Amino acid sequence: MAAPGSAFLVIDAPQGGLCASVFVEQRGDRGYFGMLSVDPAQQKQGHSRALIDAIEAHFRAAGCVALDIDVVELREELPAFYARLGFTRSGAAPF
Repeated sequence: MAAPGSAFLVIDAPQGGLCASVFVEQRGDRGYFGMLSVDPAQQKQGHSRALIDAIEAHFRAAGCVALDIDVVELREELPAFYARLGFTRSGAAPF
């Protein structure tokens, strides 16, 4: 997480504290993000979409041509969630 080209993007909660965050890392001409998390009390308010928009803008400005994410399928709702945001499955790896 301390590698050059890596950072956390965050959304502060209106009442203070952290609302949402995501880890981003540039890997050559590809962007990677993981650990996207939203405070359960703040979910269903568009924060994930706002982070995805910020991720895309961040890597587009860095000249990246693709965006990668690893999704842990233990949370069965996540593949469908990311598909609704325009991501497509390109492979699988064991947990």
